[in-house]
Amino acid sequence: MLLDLTEAIKHQGDSISFVAQGILPEGALPDDVELDGEVSVTGSLTAFGHSVAVCGTIDASFKVSCALCLKPMVYKLSVNYDELLQRRGYEHEKLDEDDEEDISEQDPVMFDGSSCDITDSVCEAINLHLPMRYLCKSDCKGLCPSCGKDLNKGSCTCTPAGSSPFAALKQLLEEEKE
Repeated sequence: MLLDLTEAIKHQGDSISFVAQGILPEGALPDDVELDGEVSVTGSLTAFGHSVAVCGTIDASFKVSCALCLKPMVYKLSVNYDELLQRRGYEHEKLDEDDEEDISEQDPVMFDGSSCDITDSVCEAINLHLPMRYLCKSDCKGLCPSCGKDLNKGSCTCTPAGSSPFAALKQLLEEEKE
């Protein structure tokens, strides 16, 4: 995703709106996550000196499977995106104290000319906000461990084998009584 910084650089201190859309490179997401459409980054650019502050939102949809019932589902993600872009060669330029407070403490994304590729930083932000597992609904019952029936569609008729660690002892006691 390439950001055109021309207007922001021309109008130092002004907030310039932007929209960037694109797909993520192969291998940018975990193996069990597939991008559903394009990633959209919207927000504003504010240039000061040889730096540009990006404040916006990343919106994307992903095809995933529920961790409990394995149904395919779409997971929608919307996260804040704040990044500092800095012209290559001016890495050590001192910022004003007011600007330092508003910008994240991470390393800036370097750019040359009047455009900057933010694909890597967008991928990083997305991966940091993806959950460890996905649920189709908060009260998903999952699959029966014995027969594999989807318990969201109704209960199964099988008896849970070894529902208690003492089930085998109970059976032995019943055999002794006979």
